[in-house]
Amino acid sequence: MAGWDDIENIEKSTVADIPEIDKLCLRVFGTAEGKKLMDWLVDRTINSPSFIPGADHSTGYFLEGKKDLVRELKLRIGRALNG
Repeated sequence: MAGWDDIENIEKSTVADIPEIDKLCLRVFGTAEGKKLMDWLVDRTINSPSFIPGADHSTGYFLEGKKDLVRELKLRIGRALNG
């Protein structure tokens, strides 16, 4: 279980502590082309409705899963930028 020591260690983290996958996401999506791709992904997923009246609920769950992947990428990019 995480405790206060874990919180203090997070505050002391350095760029070397950033997971390699976060750095990779930043390298890929930090370029001009990568930013265009991320904008497209956000537009196609996060900015689109998940649940449509009359559609099966499982469709909404599937679309939310797609949104979650884009959110995860954005989170990793943010951690790499702020690390």
